[in-house]
Amino acid sequence: METTAQDFEIEEGSARVVTSKEEYLTILHTLEKQSWNIEDAGLIFLPENELVLDEEKEAKLQRLIEELEDDEDVDTVFHNAG
Repeated sequence: METTAQDFEIEEGSARVVTSKEEYLTILHTLEKQSWNIEDAGLIFLPENELVLDEEKEAKLQRLIEELEDDEDVDTVFHNAG
């Protein structure tokens, strides 16, 4: 398949496609036209660089993420910890 995808991987009957937000709909429509079964599609934020945290900071971050995800006003939590 010829696309403008930045990254493409197929694993165990599913595919993960990474592209820019500008190309998202073009890629989605291309896959649909080629009869791909799209189970989930959406935009997510991928960090340009990841942070490496020590165990203590990683535990604190994990608690914060859990608290944010438990808040009914929060839809999605993004972070750049690796």
